[in-house]
Amino acid sequence: MKDFTPIPGTHAVILYRKVERDDKAGWQKEYVRIKVLDEQGKSAANVETTAYAGGMKLVDLQARTIEPDGNIVPFTGQASDKLLMKHKNARLIRKTFALPDARVGSIIDG
Repeated sequence: MKDFTPIPGTHAVILYRKVERDDKAGWQKEYVRIKVLDEQGKSAANVETTAYAGGMKLVDLQARTIEPDGNIVPFTGQASDKLLMKHKNARLIRKTFALPDARVGSIIDG
C-alpha cells in the first residue's frame, strides 16, 4: 500500500470484498476489508447491513480492526437493530455495529 495513490477526496478504500450466497438454503455470507485513509474514512467503522425483513437473523458476526502498528482489536460487541419501516405486521430493519479503535491507517476487517 505504500505506492497507492487514491483518487482525491477518497476517505477509505475497499481492499477486498467477497459475497457467498445460497438462495435455496436462505443464507448470505459477506466479507469486506477496508483501509481507512483519513479522518472522514473512520466512518467506515460504523457498519450497517443491507435492509432485510424483521424475521431474518444475523448470525456468526466476526469483525476486527487492524491498527497501523499491526495490533488486532476484535469486535466483541453485539449488533443492534435499526428500524427503517414498519407497516402493520411487517418490519424492515438493519443491523448496526461499530468497530473499535478505527483510526487513519487502520484496516477494518469483517
